[in-house]
Amino acid sequence: MTIELIPFSSPLHPGFDLATAHRELFAAISAEHELRFTEPSELPVRPAGAATTAEANGAASAADPPTTGDAADLQVVFIASGGTENQFVDSWDRLPRPVYLLTDGKHNSLAASLEISAWVRSQGVRCEILHGEPHEVSLRLADLAAVERTLGVLSSSRMGFIGAPSDWLIASSVDRDVLRNRFGAETEDVDLEDLYRYIDDVDTEVARSVAVELRVRSSAVVEPDDEALEQAAAIYLGLKQLIGDRGLTAVTVRCFDLVTRYHNTGCLALALLNDEGIMAGCEGDQQALFTVVAAHALTGETPFLANPAALDTSENAVEIAHCMVATRAVGSFRIRSHFETGIGVAIEGDYEGGDLTILRIGARDLSRAWVSEAEPETAEHSEERCRTQLRLKLDRDVRYFLDGAVANHHVAVRGRWADRFDAFFARTGIEA
Repeated sequence: MTIELIPFSSPLHPGFDLATAHRELFAAISAEHELRFTEPSELPVRPAGAATTAEANGAASAADPPTTGDAADLQVVFIASGGTENQFVDSWDRLPRPVYLLTDGKHNSLAASLEISAWVRSQGVRCEILHGEPHEVSLRLADLAAVERTLGVLSSSRMGFIGAPSDWLIASSVDRDVLRNRFGAETEDVDLEDLYRYIDDVDTEVARSVAVELRVRSSAVVEPDDEALEQAAAIYLGLKQLIGDRGLTAVTVRCFDLVTRYHNTGCLALALLNDEGIMAGCEGDQQALFTVVAAHALTGETPFLANPAALDTSENAVEIAHCMVATRAVGSFRIRSHFETGIGVAIEGDYEGGDLTILRIGARDLSRAWVSEAEPETAEHSEERCRTQLRLKLDRDVRYFLDGAVANHHVAVRGRWADRFDAFFARTGIEA
């Protein structure tokens, strides 16, 4: 990631050399990131009114989108010494929002940062001081840069809602104005009949070749026959063509309607799309799709969208399961039938080692969230649950699911990312 430092130093320090005085901090950051310096006077003046109400609350704003292209992933104000307070105020109209103040404490820089941060907050703008062990500061910069990059992904997103949310998802729709005005994301409603036309037009030979390739990659094919596999491949190819023609970047599908139409499921199609980096969710769950897109952008990991299936409050563990998982997110996988209907094609994947993070962003206005890091535990596979199954021992209280769950579907990604998600929630005004 590229970190752009905007330095402020006092002219009252004779012989002061920025690189020499702060070489330990710069070396730690440069070990993990590309570091560049830009003088405050070289920054463009921000347009009048750019400091929005959303910014004041720490939220993102489509009216002041993150920079993209060759721009830095994150802009940080570097306070190199004391005596810089008035310089900062004089440059206020050129500085990024929110304000991240980096200081290593040398030359009275922490004292100046405290005074500056108080002034920034008095302007109604969020401010955070980045200070501590150089390696820890570098990790925090990575989290903040990932958050800004994610806001860029969201602001260029075009999410397709293919069919309404499934009838049982009574708390999983989103306010489109929130997506557009707060995150810059556009949405498009797609009628299921449109998807059916694409599926029906798929070349059977092409679908057959996809099915053959999938058989080769899987460790076993249990229930589905060749016809079921080829039909599931056709659903994937039709959905992928629709996504390309409509210019969509992510989709959620009212997938159970495919069972009625084709006597098959969308599990394989959604799994393969996620394999290709096209985030795709189940059952028309709009809030879950937003969670999936944000999780992928923040971590680079392919998310697993699943139902909590069982809780163990004595061990602080949750078991999650679903019939759709990206094949490249698991070590090996078997081709199974869909659990609820007993027909079609589903994916039964095996996660192999490594901690995970589980989360959900929800409410119609995307104002609530929950996240916990977790350690995977071995559990006996159950034929009474969806095909891919995970047992997670949580770092945070599992009773959240009983006392305040944001919704049903939750999302798991490999790695420990709670700090990064918390940074995203704080930046966007989401209550965690």
